Amino acid sequence: MNQWIRKKDETLRAFIKRMVFAKIDGAYDGTYSEWIKIVFGKEHSEDVARREFYGCKMWVLAEDDEEEIEEKSQTEDDVLAELQRRELEIDKKRIKLADEFAYLNKLKRSVARTETIGEYAIYAAQKISEVYPMLPVEVLNTREDSNKGILCLSDWHYGLVSAHLLNQYNPEIAVNRINKLVDTVINDVMLFNIDEIVVANLGDLLSGIIHNTIRLENRIDIITQTIEVSELLAEVLDKLSKHVKVRYFSVIDNHGRVFANKEDSLDKENFNRMIDFYLKQRCKDNSNIEINDNTIDESIMEFLINGWGVVGVHGHDDKPADAAQKLSNMLHADYSMCLMGHYHSPDLHEDYGRITIVNGCLCGADEYAKKVRKASRPSQNFIVVSKANPCEFLHVISL
Repeated sequence: MNQWIRKKDETLRAFIKRMVFAKIDGAYDGTYSEWIKIVFGKEHSEDVARREFYGCKMWVLAEDDEEEIEEKSQTEDDVLAELQRRELEIDKKRIKLADEFAYLNKLKRSVARTETIGEYAIYAAQKISEVYPMLPVEVLNTREDSNKGILCLSDWHYGLVSAHLLNQYNPEIAVNRINKLVDTVINDVMLFNIDEIVVANLGDLLSGIIHNTIRLENRIDIITQTIEVSELLAEVLDKLSKHVKVRYFSVIDNHGRVFANKEDSLDKENFNRMIDFYLKQRCKDNSNIEINDNTIDESIMEFLINGWGVVGVHGHDDKPADAAQKLSNMLHADYSMCLMGHYHSPDLHEDYGRITIVNGCLCGADEYAKKVRKASRPSQNFIVVSKANPCEFLHVISL
């Protein structure tokens, strides 16, 4: 009898353990590809199969520390899903530690080159996609008579840590607020019969390195901030894409600039651009997500939604009271609505029939806000756009 087949009364768990130890001990001397084919019936290259085997090995060796699960409920897909989850954690740590240091040195030497930033983002996205792929979703269609939506994202200042009388904020709280935001938007999608959303990244999702006070308040470095925010944003787009078509636009900002002194920085030298490189690679297999480049300038987004022209900027170069009018005049375009971030407090202005909507902040009040005696509740905007009105409904989502 072939000893390398699953026995009649042998559970999948016991079979995998037996085969792992057989490979470790040298009793089984086949290739990793052959090993995966025997154990899971899957066809993989030798390189992929080797990673799958090491995931099995870690799972088997750590099994005594895991909560017992009824063996009869375990299927091959269950085990593979667990292995992928474990490999994701391993690869995240690898990106943050071993690979990061080597690649970060290269990045520092040529950080002014946009292609280098893009290569690092693509590399990180590929590594995570190998163990945590975005699964295909049902392709959705849009209708002419339905409402559309705009989700404004800005001023997350991810990586910042605040703990004072006005606010509690850290990366874990940021994730919780983002999850609440997505759940609320999905509810609005159902309520208002929305089939398409524009996700407008209005900047300052990163805490950045532009001030010494910010550096002191940051828990994590700028490279880690960028990778983690990119993955968080990819997960937001992926969740929304299960319910609506998603179009993504972004602008560069001030907190994402590469050098602290803005006089030493060019607009293109901005870590916020790295997020877009990451998203293009991470979301490329999801037909319901469209990642768009700006056609005017990296600092200005524009798009049509339900027949209305919309322009978006971060806000550090504009004032809410006249932004819509000035941008329309400067660009010789008739925008019905202007979107902004930067000011950390939601607001709405109308100037000659053009609406400017200012987004709130996810982070809430930081140490600087406390010192100047200002405070704002964490929030982000969701706008319902109808055929009759560019801002049919403005939902300031408190977080």
